[in-house]
Amino acid sequence: MSPPALSAALALACAAGRVAEGQGRLTMADRTATVETARSAERQVFPKNAVERVEVWAEPYRGQELVQARVHYQDPDTGEWRPTKKGLSLSPELAAQVAAAMADRARALLGD
Repeated sequence: MSPPALSAALALACAAGRVAEGQGRLTMADRTATVETARSAERQVFPKNAVERVEVWAEPYRGQELVQARVHYQDPDTGEWRPTKKGLSLSPELAAQVAAAMADRARALLGD
């Protein structure tokens, strides 16, 4: 699994409670993704590459709580992080299922 895909898998797995959080890092096998606070304590951020990152958070939409996972890019002019169209908005139940499947595939690829 490529590092960006692994970061996305870690983000979704964390959102679903499948990966333990500790000391500001999420670990899965021998790979780590740094977690930082962005805009609120509820948002988790995973570097994707030099100019993109994956942000994961929960927010209500039309009366239903949704788990959001979205790629953000760094605006070269302002340095501000802006959302892209790349991402998911899932119910907590579906997010847990997707996260479990991604974590299972990542473990298989990592040889765990």
